[in-house]
Amino acid sequence: MNRFAKKMLAKYIKYIEIIGYFFVILFIAGLVALSFIKAEDEYVNLNGKYELEVHLLKFENPQYILDLRSDSSSIVSANGPLLEITDNEKFIADRTIQTNLEAQLETAQKVKQKKLANNLAAIIQDIEERDYPKLDISVVRTPIRGEFFLLLDNSDFIPKNEIIGGVFNFEEGFIKVTEFPADKRLVKKVKQGQAGTATLKLGPVDNVPCSVVVSDVSKSGILLKMETIPENEKLKIINFIAAHPEEVAIDVNINVLVGWKSWMRLIWR
Repeated sequence: MNRFAKKMLAKYIKYIEIIGYFFVILFIAGLVALSFIKAEDEYVNLNGKYELEVHLLKFENPQYILDLRSDSSSIVSANGPLLEITDNEKFIADRTIQTNLEAQLETAQKVKQKKLANNLAAIIQDIEERDYPKLDISVVRTPIRGEFFLLLDNSDFIPKNEIIGGVFNFEEGFIKVTEFPADKRLVKKVKQGQAGTATLKLGPVDNVPCSVVVSDVSKSGILLKMETIPENEKLKIINFIAAHPEEVAIDVNINVLVGWKSWMRLIWR
């Protein structure tokens, strides 16, 4: 091989070596870049119980509401008045008769039965003017602070042994984690202040989605607070508790956002 050919071959090998180094450096740079490029969010899935302080309203005997001392959906303080009621049997019987007569009066007026309507109106007026000297009046109060909800639909009658609402302390309600993933490294990623989503399981089909934030992480466990709950979702929770008073806590599925996964992590997973 002549001198010129050797010189050209040496240059060719040198250029191939430089290009090879360039591609190696480019490959390594690409791997490093993939380690810092976000591919997807990382969530930790947990299960827990939603614990809510509740005072339910239920009476052993039929009652009649004389006055609503707090509006439904309003915030009431501990020992605050809710209802003014009576269990006087004669008074309740008269109010029951009056309600039925008022329905009949409305029908008579619609069909223009004037004479019948006048007779019904006279009976109703007589009932309204009756005196009850031994009418016992009780004021129902709440032992806890919270939101007062009355579940009666435009009725002042309270049936016996029926939950008609109560006071629900949503502000201090919390979710306590009861089940953790098998990978303990994921659990260690859960930190105070992280946000996530949760689903309260109110039965086989009716669930309540909500936003949550991690409020405490300690040796005793993980606690989360629910953020603002819409009124219609609160009513779902309240109706569920009223229908299942034995349920002291509601099952919850939780997803906490703990960070993100890089493309490199997904590739090598």
